[in-house]
Amino acid sequence: MARGIAAVVDAIFLLLIAVVAAGIVLSAANHYGRNFDVQAHKLLINYYAKQVVRTLVTASVERPGGLPDYLLAYLKENVEMFKELGPAEERLKEVIEKAMYPIRDQYDYAVMLDGRGTTWNTVYLFYKVTVNGREENGTVVYRRDFSKLDDWINSMGTVYTSSTTIFLRFCPANVSCYYIPVSIRVLVFPRGEVGPPS
Repeated sequence: MARGIAAVVDAIFLLLIAVVAAGIVLSAANHYGRNFDVQAHKLLINYYAKQVVRTLVTASVERPGGLPDYLLAYLKENVEMFKELGPAEERLKEVIEKAMYPIRDQYDYAVMLDGRGTTWNTVYLFYKVTVNGREENGTVVYRRDFSKLDDWINSMGTVYTSSTTIFLRFCPANVSCYYIPVSIRVLVFPRGEVGPPS
């Protein structure tokens, strides 16, 4: 009789160990798939942001008069002449909207031309945000006071970013020309996460 009871208790313990081991394996497999999916999605959006930067650097536009040229060459000339984007601003907006079109239903975005800490000391911010289900597009120019811009960027939870540096040429009157580094930065963040910048 004692042997029979011992055999039943041993069987119950063995069954308990097998159930716990199976639970651990299934839980790990379930979390592995989720973690992999999240990581793959992050890599995909980061890669997309890098490709948008590449698109902005290599995009071509039609100049007034019908001649094609690189968007950045056109942009550099406008900044050199006007000390701002001037006519190139609309062309840049077009390229940004076309480049971001595939992800616009799931993500909001901002593209910055950041010349902080240079003699230009200007930031152009092109953005698309979703507020209460409504999309808002716009451009904000910051000069000298960048605290509102920094607060807006810091208010974002999850943000995917990519950037590169270009050099804009300035030729002030009676002074030799010089170049300043300007960062092109793409920020991609979940739809509806933040409101428009101020």
